[in-house]
Amino acid sequence: MVAPARPKIASSLPTSSEPLRRLETLRPRLEALTAERIRAESEVERLARDETAARAAAREIFGTDDPDAIGVMIEADQKRDHAAMENLEALLADIETRLAAASGE
Repeated sequence: MVAPARPKIASSLPTSSEPLRRLETLRPRLEALTAERIRAESEVERLARDETAARAAAREIFGTDDPDAIGVMIEADQKRDHAAMENLEALLADIETRLAAASGE
């Protein structure tokens, strides 16, 4: 029995320099992606520090760092400010009315 002839593979394989050329063309893309990953990781670290600082400031100012609780506090302050403004407007109108009545006497 005769062994079957081996197919010629050498012609379909890349030359030895072709993979190196391809690798060199891919290197800048890899380096760019690596640099982008490093920048993104740095940004995540910076944002985590910023969040920690913001939460600490919120606890100092509002006594909590819960956004919903802070929102309720802000809403209550806005309602109180609105009521105080209406009271001030009423007081000013009353003073103007009294001044007009007094000057008309």
